[in-house]
Amino acid sequence: MEKEPGRVCLDTDVVIDYLKGTEETEDLIEKLHLRFDEVVLTAITVYELFVGVEYLDGKDREEIEAIVKSSSILPFDETASRVAAKISAELRKSGQQIGFPDELIAAICQVSNASLLTNSVEHFRRIRNLRVIGFDQLT
Repeated sequence: MEKEPGRVCLDTDVVIDYLKGTEETEDLIEKLHLRFDEVVLTAITVYELFVGVEYLDGKDREEIEAIVKSSSILPFDETASRVAAKISAELRKSGQQIGFPDELIAAICQVSNASLLTNSVEHFRRIRNLRVIGFDQLT
C-alpha cells in the first residue's frame, strides 16, 4: 500500500477503543501509520482522555500519557476558534448540534487539513467540508 500525503486525526472514541484493546482498532491504527504521512490527535481529544483519567481516579493514566507523548497534537487556536464558531452556529440553526467538544475537534481538523477517523461517521458528516473516515473505509 502506497502512503497517501496528508494526515489523519483520531477521534476520541477511536483512542478509547484502542485503550480497551480492541483488536480491530489496534490493526486499523497500524494500517493508518502505514497509509498516511501523519496520524495525529487534537488538543480536545487529549482533554477528553484526561477527563476520563481523572473521573476514573487515574485508571489508564500511563497508557494515555504514552499515547499523548508519542503523538503530534493539533492545537485549538484562534483560527480553529473562528471555524468552530461557524460550525456551531450552522449546526444550531439546522437543529443538528453534535456537542461542543466534537465541534471543536471538527474545526481543528478543518484548519489543519486533516481527515477525521471516527466511529461516529454520521454524527460528523453533518459538518460541511470535513473529511470523515469510517472504519469500513479502511478495512
